[in-house]
Amino acid sequence: MKTPGAGKQKGLPPVNLKNALFNGVMNKYLSRFEKVMKQKGAKDLQTIGVRITEGYLRFEANLSIGSTGTIQFAVVEGDQSPNANATANPNEQRLAKTDEFVIESYSFQLAKSATTSIANLTIMKPDSYPDPAIFTGSGEAANLYSIYNGNLFIQIDGIVWTQQGKMLKYLYIPETQQGTTNANPVSEWWENSTVRDGYPSITLRGNGKNVIQVNLGSSINLALNATTNTNNWLIMQVDGYLVQNASKFATQG
Repeated sequence: MKTPGAGKQKGLPPVNLKNALFNGVMNKYLSRFEKVMKQKGAKDLQTIGVRITEGYLRFEANLSIGSTGTIQFAVVEGDQSPNANATANPNEQRLAKTDEFVIESYSFQLAKSATTSIANLTIMKPDSYPDPAIFTGSGEAANLYSIYNGNLFIQIDGIVWTQQGKMLKYLYIPETQQGTTNANPVSEWWENSTVRDGYPSITLRGNGKNVIQVNLGSSINLALNATTNTNNWLIMQVDGYLVQNASKFATQG
């Protein structure tokens, strides 16, 4: 039996058959909301208010909280954790409670901000490794390497998707040197500078319980800089497909 509206989304050009991931996401939601579409006499997802678009999420965890063995991200708007406030930072892109997000890939970067003001957080630069020229406190850069010896844990609504993801694969130290007198490689992160794993089976849910955290080998201070009193951050950037209003129909789908 053909699923109603299969391969269609109002207002968009025909789906490229080579894009297997997009087709998979589309078919997943067409199947899930088939009952709702029939009830409403709808021939496509947009008619019932569900729209699938490419998108990204960005989560920022504050590492300047003293010694810790776990770094936990806030995923949904209004969520908070020991490393994140309920109010998102200006560059963060958290998931709305009404939406869902199908993960295609993700990456991790470090960053430093002079303060936690909106102005300073807006301009903070993602870095691909603990650059000693940036993380200048005694033992600061060395302690940040503990993140890459840690493991990634992802759990959605009680289901564990990643138990011990290796964080070391997200460490990227380029060959290009920064400056003429500094022996440290340039640390500025760029789009293809880190390994980006794809997990199309993981779906973040705006009305669900999303746990994404990095577990360290032991409790350690990740912001040692008494001189400048700056703030260190771990950034997670997630690419994939935003499914608007999917969580609104969770009980019907």
